[in-house]
Amino acid sequence: MSAGASGSSGASGSHPPFDVAVLSRSLERCPDPVALYAALCHGRPDTALLESADHSTASGSQSLLMSRAALRIVGRGRRVTLDALSANGRDLLAGLARRHPEATASDTGERLVLDYPPPATGDERARLLAPSPLDAVREAVLSLRVTGAIAPRPPLAIGAFAYDLLGVYEALPEPASDPLAWPDFELWVAEEVVAIEHDKHRATALRFVFGGITPPQNSPAYHDASRALAELVTRIETIPAAPPPGEPPRLPPELGAEVDQDDAAYCATVTTLKEHIRRGDIFQIVPSRSFRRPCPDALAAYAELRALNPSPYMFFLHGSAGQLFGASPESALTVRGPARRLRINPIAGTRPRG
Repeated sequence: MSAGASGSSGASGSHPPFDVAVLSRSLERCPDPVALYAALCHGRPDTALLESADHSTASGSQSLLMSRAALRIVGRGRRVTLDALSANGRDLLAGLARRHPEATASDTGERLVLDYPPPATGDERARLLAPSPLDAVREAVLSLRVTGAIAPRPPLAIGAFAYDLLGVYEALPEPASDPLAWPDFELWVAEEVVAIEHDKHRATALRFVFGGITPPQNSPAYHDASRALAELVTRIETIPAAPPPGEPPRLPPELGAEVDQDDAAYCATVTTLKEHIRRGDIFQIVPSRSFRRPCPDALAAYAELRALNPSPYMFFLHGSAGQLFGASPESALTVRGPARRLRINPIAGTRPRG
């Protein structure tokens, strides 16, 4: 599972772009991100917190908090479901529906379902360029165009992609089981965001207003967003600053976790794989097993994790299938700048040696 954010500042394809007004307020303070997330989100789904920290000093670099989303985009197999989560999101969804007369739309205008054709055959390039469920994500994000002054941050989507998404491009066998039932991807087009720059000791509150192809400044949604932004700033000012890094928490000696393989079964798996390596069938493989235990407060668990393992890539997502959090020292894929330069960092065993 990979989590992250992507931004947009232009249009995509031959369709006219959707105009977006960005309202922002700067604050010369640095609230504690976890405390702010708890105060603004109250355990609500469709919210997210992305953070980065310097592992050597355990100090925060930046945090990006999405307290409200306009649109949820969920992909399962060849079907993508888009749900409007606010009146603002309904405006954006209506624009997407006009582009897709073949789609199934709800009577309330709050849901749009897109079905994509079976995977293309042919070489790798043909499969990558063929229509796929990710086209819905590209269209929802890359078609947004900021109006007015240059925004401190462009409209963005935040979410997670599962490893099973590979099945969109490659013919894979059906998994033996899927106990978690996570979607192939789940992303949100943000409506309300707080960006915290720890090194500069400041925060920026943002609201995005989606006006379709008409100037959003003329819509009632723009004035509603102005009021909501003022309320957001007031809430932020009540949150204390992040405390300095302290001693990491101590873990209990016994976690009491359930595993899907006991020690004997896991050792047998390792022995079997070592024999395959000896025969030359494979040269590297990573056996794994799952650990499970109750987690009554996922946000508190994330707070402990970020204290134990401050990392460049930390995330807490509350999605439709549950809560997902983690901390990683490295990225799998990075896209930078208007030129969209792509950098891929393959994990061990996915590229030839030398």
